[in-house]
Amino acid sequence: MVRDIQSLCFKEIDDQHNDFRGAKAGQNLAWKFFLIVISTAIITLASLIALIAATILVQCCIATGRISIVAVALVFLTQGAILFSITTLGISRVYIVPLLSVFVISLLLYLFNTAPGFDVTTFSLSLSIGTIFSCVGVITIAQCIAFALLACTLRGCLIALLTSSLISTGLVWVAVDTAQTKVAGNFAFTVILFLGIVITAFITSQRMLEREGRWSWVRPKATFWAAIGGTSFKGLDLSRLDFTGAKIAHTDFRARKFYRTCLREVKGLDLARVDNQYFDLDLPKVQELLTVGSSKASDFSRVNLCGAYLRGADLRRCNLSEVNLDGADLRGADLRDSILVRSILTNADLSQADLTGACIKDWSFNQQTVLTGVKCDYVYREFENNQPTDRYPSDRDFQPGEFESLFQKLTNAVELVFQDQIDWRALSFTFEKFRLEDDGMGLELKGIEQRGNYWIVKVTHGEGVSKQQVEQQVQSTYEDLRSIMEVKDKQINRLLGIVETQTEAMQQQAEALTNFSQQPFGNHFLISGSTITNLAGSGQIEYREAAHGVRSLITNQIDPNSNLQELLGQLKHQNVATTSATQRDLIQQVLLSEADRDPVLKQFLLKKGQHILDRLPDGEFKIAIRNAISLIRND
Repeated sequence: MVRDIQSLCFKEIDDQHNDFRGAKAGQNLAWKFFLIVISTAIITLASLIALIAATILVQCCIATGRISIVAVALVFLTQGAILFSITTLGISRVYIVPLLSVFVISLLLYLFNTAPGFDVTTFSLSLSIGTIFSCVGVITIAQCIAFALLACTLRGCLIALLTSSLISTGLVWVAVDTAQTKVAGNFAFTVILFLGIVITAFITSQRMLEREGRWSWVRPKATFWAAIGGTSFKGLDLSRLDFTGAKIAHTDFRARKFYRTCLREVKGLDLARVDNQYFDLDLPKVQELLTVGSSKASDFSRVNLCGAYLRGADLRRCNLSEVNLDGADLRGADLRDSILVRSILTNADLSQADLTGACIKDWSFNQQTVLTGVKCDYVYREFENNQPTDRYPSDRDFQPGEFESLFQKLTNAVELVFQDQIDWRALSFTFEKFRLEDDGMGLELKGIEQRGNYWIVKVTHGEGVSKQQVEQQVQSTYEDLRSIMEVKDKQINRLLGIVETQTEAMQQQAEALTNFSQQPFGNHFLISGSTITNLAGSGQIEYREAAHGVRSLITNQIDPNSNLQELLGQLKHQNVATTSATQRDLIQQVLLSEADRDPVLKQFLLKKGQHILDRLPDGEFKIAIRNAISLIRND
């Protein structure tokens, strides 16, 4: 275990330096002493400006050989204006109020001055010059103090400030002692003004260290100088390393990669030199999240947290919209009521995480997303008016392991694209062959839908099976069977071990679409060829269109509601089924017809019927599916 790594410059991470728990990085004692000396020197030099300002302001207060009380009050008024400008209007407008105050004071003195021997012109000119020097002194000293705060921390900065103040006080004493005109209280007043400027500069330095605003450039520059001589990890791959409890202030932490690097309880990350090369480590809220495991901030939208170590993190009610969490370690994380709209969770590990109440609209995940042991009672699938909507399941909670099973199955799915018209008979035989001759790939047909001129066949597969393997196996078997069927149908019987009578029955089912003649189709429709017409003759729809819409709804594992609205809208638009009763009847008859001609779909409905019903919204479509499944079971 590495302990003292101060002022080391790492070129690579080897076996001897791969555990940084409790490590003490940054600068060694010699560098720290050197930085305090440098800080003292630059603050002392900058204080000369404040010293000049204080001297000028004192001189403008002298009237007839003594310090004018009125003039002192006016000087303090202008100094107060400087402090007011900084704390209220911001550093960028530090000159506005003081100079405006000087103008108003000068104008009033010209109009109402009655003090004998008091030169208004000299006083106004001296006050203006002194105020300008005060403003310049405040800004200059503030920048030096900002550097000292980051380089030497508060303790070192106070040492530098105290030393420089003593030196400057000595200079004031020398200046007053050698002056030709000595006035009682001259020295004390000069010191008071000088210290006032320094205190104002100290307050200003806190504003300069803020990460936003006009002076936001000060902090990166100060951090750069403060990290010189400290430990360096620049350009290294720190993936999976453990920095728990390490002290890394004044460290060059601009590593190339932080994949699941543990930064829990790390001290001084805000004083380290970081960037956003790998993820947004330069954001204070991200630093807090990584080091504490939670954050006072709740809005992380569009933040890059790629590969972040967030094991056990408290992310309750956090806005994680469009957050890149690719490869992140979220094991045991509390994501209850979080917003995961369009977030990227590919390759992430969510084992034992709690997702109850999370909004997962359009989130992204893949086969490598780990959902083992995820705790989830329900999720939301839509996000409208800044609120999650569409609770799922709507009327119950997930059973233990149900959420994991639902989404893990989706990750083991492949979509195969067919450009030509599908040979339904060959495709049906293909998956029947996979069922009878299990080769360990676990291939199962989950649905078919048409997208434009293409047919999309959705296939699920077992663990450890690649997409390329699935595509090759399905395509080759499908093409072989289609070729064989074109030559000799009897060979299919021997290949699949199915009796000839069964083969003829399946052929009849596959050709059912072309054998329809003006026949009743449910209680409200007729079918002729491949066209469904309502009894009134006022509307019609191609059977293939209706079947495609129904199949899409059945196979949609995440959000069937949008497909349902599209199908119902199509039925109304074509005037074929405009009432709830006719829509229910048509959907039910199409599903029964599809199940009758497709054994794979029939088995899918029998095995997954209750699961399908649970995820469907209440309404006519759900009733139609329930009735169809009931009829299939009783057949």
